[in-house]
Amino acid sequence: MSTQKAFRMTYAQSLRIIGQDLEARRVVNFDLAVSGGGFVVRRRLPPLGAWVISPRLLAAHWRRNSKIPSEIHYSTDELQRLAAQGAARRKYPDGTPDYSLSQTLRTVGLLIDQNELRFLGLKRRGPTLVLEFEGRGGQRVLERRMIASLRNDFLRMFFSRRKKRSSVDQGIGQ
Repeated sequence: MSTQKAFRMTYAQSLRIIGQDLEARRVVNFDLAVSGGGFVVRRRLPPLGAWVISPRLLAAHWRRNSKIPSEIHYSTDELQRLAAQGAARRKYPDGTPDYSLSQTLRTVGLLIDQNELRFLGLKRRGPTLVLEFEGRGGQRVLERRMIASLRNDFLRMFFSRRKKRSSVDQGIGQ
């Protein structure tokens, strides 16, 4: 158990951190679910029928991917550790981030947080995400989204945050 004070990350924070870790591990297709007080990711490889490559390249792919665990658990302590590592590596915290897996997952988290929903999980298969959450009335909802469609939400939220931060920095609205 952590000796640190209890800390509750938002879904946006947690999912961004998980996305950064999955990017570093080069995990593309996966299932992500809430598990206890944290999250679990199950890596999914495309079916062999989707591959039209030489046996040598296929063998190299399997060797590289065999080093990635098929299941990755993220506890609150692990997310805090990964967050600290990410903050230390960040060169331009106020710069415009690239739209990547971590930003896609952050956007999903922001939408869940802003709408006060309960995140249950998601599945990523190529350019598609299937989101699973519990609505305000307690109903289970599955929503299929193209990753490209989330980019517009990301940009709108990013520039809204930047505008608010700029207003506070200038003393406007106090």
